[in-house]
Amino acid sequence: MLDAHANFSGLHEISLADFKSVFPENGRYLVDLERQYFGDLDDIQFLRMRHLRSFCRRYWLRFKSLDIKSITLFDPYPCYECRIPKTGTSTRGAVFWPLFHGNYTTGQIRHQIYDSKVPKTVPIALKNKDVSQKYKFGFMFVRDPFQRALSGFYDKVKKQNYFKGQNWTINQFFQRLVRKSAQDEHFDSQSTLCDPCFLGINFLGRTETMNRDLDQLINLKTELHQKIKFNHQESNHNLTILKKTNYSSVDSTIRELDRNLMVQFIWKYRMDYLAFGYNPYHILSKLS
Repeated sequence: MLDAHANFSGLHEISLADFKSVFPENGRYLVDLERQYFGDLDDIQFLRMRHLRSFCRRYWLRFKSLDIKSITLFDPYPCYECRIPKTGTSTRGAVFWPLFHGNYTTGQIRHQIYDSKVPKTVPIALKNKDVSQKYKFGFMFVRDPFQRALSGFYDKVKKQNYFKGQNWTINQFFQRLVRKSAQDEHFDSQSTLCDPCFLGINFLGRTETMNRDLDQLINLKTELHQKIKFNHQESNHNLTILKKTNYSSVDSTIRELDRNLMVQFIWKYRMDYLAFGYNPYHILSKLS
């Protein structure tokens, strides 16, 4: 399922000059292939996991030991989520709220990071024998790296003045990501924050299909449905509006992006594109 990537091994050693050999313009990218199977969630999940396991067999991500408590532990079901910022974690936190608090009302919900009633730990702790035996099923949600970065730009930089960049142009923001280390989990690569090969993830969801993926995860893949009710066909979920803005299709400033800069951005975050099967030409095709 890595058909799109001609030269896959040794990606830390090759250079930007090899971009088109790693990301062929006419390659078969997993995220596009999934559209052919949209009616069958099991087929889609099979494709995702086969792709991810093939990636893990072929390439070592060089796991970083982070002290961020990015793992949410779900008792007594038992499973865990490795949370990646800017992939819909607040929405999923609202869905999972009753697992830790019982029934909820508007205004109660806090982000899992700040909620003391939500058991959390660091990724390395899952290698502890007692912990790994108890929490055998792990899941994570990922997002197109460009869309995730763009969401961070509008939410964290423009609104909250991260990096003191409130007045930055969109090109200045991406230059910051390309030229300096992220220094913030909202902008770190997803495969660094939640290394799926190290964790042995069992279920991979996407922000782009979060509604349907949550339905499958809760009702078919785990025992979470014993406590929470979720049906993706219902149009109104209390506190869970499962929509993510696709900025590239609505914001004209995207077309101001420098194409060469975006190639550099994709290369820097290449492990996310490769591990999760995203197509870098979804954004490059929009730029001159």
